Amino acid sequence: MKKPSLFAEILGSVTKYFLVLVTAVLLLIALSGVRVIASGNVAVVLRFGKLVGSTYEEQVHEPGLLLAFPYLIDEVITVPTGSVIEQTVKTHYTSGDMTTLRNNGYVITADRNIAVVSASVKYVITDPVAYALNAADV
Repeated sequence: MKKPSLFAEILGSVTKYFLVLVTAVLLLIALSGVRVIASGNVAVVLRFGKLVGSTYEEQVHEPGLLLAFPYLIDEVITVPTGSVIEQTVKTHYTSGDMTTLRNNGYVITADRNIAVVSASVKYVITDPVAYALNAADV
């Protein structure tokens, strides 16, 4: 019986490790479709960028286990519906002393006065489908 060459041994071990790596990657991709939706949230599923389901009950998935296709096919968007969300507008406001206008947030109004803007917005999401599809920064 002829002993295999060194090249054949190396090729055989590289092939074995490559197959193990490909199997592990395929398993991770297959398991990426299993999601757990936490309490106070709902999920909306997009398949190839289009909303899945024709009725509201089919489109919105309640908290619990969600089985979707892998992330290459389905995108699962989680929407927080069980709480009041507060966002602070900090575009034209920096805290601190207004002794100088340099490096402090301010807005010059039409009548040439200076206004310092600080605001916060509180809201509750009532339509998770519209929020998931139309919000610019989910």
